Amino acid sequence: MNEKDLTQKQNSIELLEKQRAIEMLEKQNVIYTIALDQIWDNLYDEEKDRLEWAWEQMESELNKLQNENTGRVLKRLFDQWGDDNRKD
Repeated sequence: MNEKDLTQKQNSIELLEKQRAIEMLEKQNVIYTIALDQIWDNLYDEEKDRLEWAWEQMESELNKLQNENTGRVLKRLFDQWGDDNRKD
């Protein structure tokens, strides 16, 4: 082999090594992207669960307040109705 052939062979080997390195980096990038997607999904699910729980707590408290207010209004109406009937 002459020097030109050796240089071409060396260049080919270096090119193959670079291509393999790029392929490996691309595979790692895919793996990291999948891992990040899974982490994001898990965080989203956890936050969604927290928000749903907080919403349910808020609805529960609102229902309690509405029930209390309805009870007070009904008591007032019955008391007023009783007072009106006693006047007659």
